Amino acid sequence: MNIKEKIIGELKTIVVEPDIIVENNDTNLIIVLHGYGANMNDLVSLSENIGDGKSIFVFPNAPFEFQLSYQLYGYAWIFPPTMDSEEMPESMTESIDKLMVAVDILIEDYNIKLPNVILGGFSQGAMMSASFGLIRPDIFKGIFMLSGMLLGESYLVSNIQSDNGQRVFVSHGEFDSLVPFSNLNKIVKFLESYGYSPEFHQYPMGHELSLQSINDLGKWINSFNDD
Repeated sequence: MNIKEKIIGELKTIVVEPDIIVENNDTNLIIVLHGYGANMNDLVSLSENIGDGKSIFVFPNAPFEFQLSYQLYGYAWIFPPTMDSEEMPESMTESIDKLMVAVDILIEDYNIKLPNVILGGFSQGAMMSASFGLIRPDIFKGIFMLSGMLLGESYLVSNIQSDNGQRVFVSHGEFDSLVPFSNLNKIVKFLESYGYSPEFHQYPMGHELSLQSINDLGKWINSFNDD
């Protein structure tokens, strides 16, 4: 694998490329969004655990920088953070716009056939993935949400397309004290009401990823190769 740091549009990113990139094929572009207070390095190790050796992984840095403690800074997609599920935060709209620019550049640079893009993330990254990805099945054939929730539900209701063939993976920890576990059922019921058949998992853990949750995500991502 080749690991590179790039600025794509306005976003710093880490790109993990396979040793050989074959143009004009069915290579998947997998975009992974970190959670609140983390950065683009946080989830890079997933590329070793959930990939097929052929996919291109992209780990963008969220655009909003804030101070966590003395000399320690974190990044956010939504700032200030909110748990208000109904309205779309202004900062989230700004992040989605910047992410869309980066996605367009990546699709062109790597000659990705649409909709061979998979978008997902952890916590705030999961919230972003739902609000952005679910309304663009023309780009994203798969969405994964790890320990997340729905934000901007009114926006989703106005823009989501029923029965579009898009696949969704949802996982959550039963003991999550930051984003309550009840959000898992809420996400699943919302998706099912629009004709989705999401794959969902719950684990005996908190607001985190476990080896089992990573393995299940990897199986789901690799299932796209069976199409």
